[in-house]
Formats: sequence, C-alpha cells, structure tokens
Amino acid sequence: MAQLNAKLNAKLNTLIPLNITMLRKPLSRNFITIALSIALTIVLLSPASTIANPRTPILTLATDQPLSDRPTHNDPSRPANLRTDGDTVRGIVCQPNQAAEDCDQRVPVRSRNYPWSAIGRLEIGSSSHCTATLIDENWILTNAHCVIDEKTHKITTETITFGPNLINGSLKKDSDRATVIKVISGTDFTDSDVVPHPQDWAILKIDRPLGKTYGTIGWKSIPSSFLIKQKNQFSLTGYSFDFPNTKQYPELTAGPGFTAGTHQKCSFTGEEANRVLIHNCDTRPGASGSAIIGWIKDKPYVVAIHNAGKTDQRTGLGTENYAINVTRLNDWFVKQERMKN
Repeated sequence: MAQLNAKLNAKLNTLIPLNITMLRKPLSRNFITIALSIALTIVLLSPASTIANPRTPILTLATDQPLSDRPTHNDPSRPANLRTDGDTVRGIVCQPNQAAEDCDQRVPVRSRNYPWSAIGRLEIGSSSHCTATLIDENWILTNAHCVIDEKTHKITTETITFGPNLINGSLKKDSDRATVIKVISGTDFTDSDVVPHPQDWAILKIDRPLGKTYGTIGWKSIPSSFLIKQKNQFSLTGYSFDFPNTKQYPELTAGPGFTAGTHQKCSFTGEEANRVLIHNCDTRPGASGSAIIGWIKDKPYVVAIHNAGKTDQRTGLGTENYAINVTRLNDWFVKQERMKN
C-alpha cells in the first residue's frame, strides 16, 4: 500500500465536469431538493486546451494521458500553529414518522482548528456552491458535477473560488480566498447517465498553497465491505443551503450555507450495484463534494465523497444518501501510472 500511495500522489492537472443539480446548492429559492430528478450532463474536453480567460480552469480529459502536475502526497498535514480538535464531528435521513427537526444530527462548525480548517465552501459564480476539502497544498477534492453547466454541457464559465473554514460568512483572512485554475475529473458522463454516477469526483487546483496554512486531509482507500461494518465511525461536514437555522442559532447572522454543519458518528449502510456507497450522514444540497472522514491511527482521512441523496416525495424527508469511495481515485491513479510506464 505504501508503494501504491507513493505512485498515487504523482498526478493531477486537468478537468472534466458534470452536473448533478440535486447536490450543488443553488442559492436561488428554486433549488432542487435531494431527489432522483437530477440532470446529469457531460462534456468531452480536448487535452490541454488553454482558455483565454485566465480565471477559467484549464481543462483536460482525465483519462487521456499521464499528468505531470499533481498532489505530492495523500497523508494528512497539520500546520504546527494549528491545534487539533478531538473527534471530528445525512438529505437528512429519518426513521418512519420522525420529523426532520427531530432527526437532524448536524451542529455548526465554529472552530478554526484542524481538521475543520481544511474544509471550505466552493463558490461557483454567484449562483451556487458546493463543499471541498484541502488534500494538498494547492489541491482540493469535491464532486465533478459541481463544475459543469448542465445547459451547455461544458465547464461553467463562472469563476470558481474556494474559501477555507468559512464561519458565519467570514474567512480567517479575506486574502485566503483562492481561485480554481485546473481540474481533474473522474468522468465526462458520456459513459452513463446513472444517478448517482460512480465516478463523480474531481480534484481542483487552486492558485495559492492554502494547505500550508490550513492543513490537508489525506485520502485512504478502504474496501466498501469494511467501511459498512464500521458503525457510527464517520463524519461529514458541509455547507448545506438550509443550515444553520438562524432561529436555532441566532448568533450565526450570516445565515444558512455560510457556516458548515457537521454530523458526527454516522455510518455507511450499504452499497449500490454500481459500487456507490449508501450512507446516513445528515446533509442537504450545498454539501455536494463533502468529505466523509474516518480517523485512522489518530489522523483524519477522506474515505468517501458525498454526492447525492434520495427523498421521499410525500414527506420531503431523505431515504438514503450516496457517496463515492475514494478507491475510485486510487483506481484512476493506478491507470495513469500504467500509461506512464
């Protein structure tokens, strides 16, 4: 595994997108709730195409060729000046006849400490947002569908920015808002319109090394069968459009979507036929791309990426949520290594 990890951290440079509208959080009131009425859209981009607008990501098809620009490691990194908080802290999945307000396990993230510091809000222009996690000094992990325009089937022309550890609408330093300049995506969605798509992951390069300041959370490839057996051992933190509720948290005046909500001790409950994991971590649109984190030898690792949820149309409550096992990233890296050799 050590040898594999060393090889895995040797690639990243481009972008390919898609859009599962249900996960990306539209800021407008007509957001698409967590349901299977999702538009999956795709675009096949030519390698190394340069965009005239320097604020627009440079795109390449992830499966075309080995990439020279990539993260240097996939282990966690905590800056010496950041203290580590103890334990890291699901649409919302309720039991039959249980009201949403009674089963929502999310609490606000108010801490500037690690690992919270490495999780941030991904802004797609002024119309929508997702969640992303620092996995290296200038690389973040999120969903592929967060960066594709569902109407044009191409990468959004809007500026994509990342704000780490946004609390009550404020960053630790305003100058630490980064712009996405390159992306690698697991799929272009021409292969399938299934929801959720099993390759709905993307790694985005940002224009400044925020990982040096805010820390990074590595990823760990773990078999789904093992993850499912580990009950109440995981956490999900994301910027959902409905949380925090200002009536419940009046001090968080920036309103919903501008402070992360975190659900501690959630679980993986099964696996779809296409190897997509099912989980019960509380989450809503806007939390697309959120890392599901497990602690291994006292260090946090991303083991999966939240990407979709299903809602009971009669009650509006969630029935199950979905996530992409980061094993998919490992598989892609291995393929790239073989192409290189």
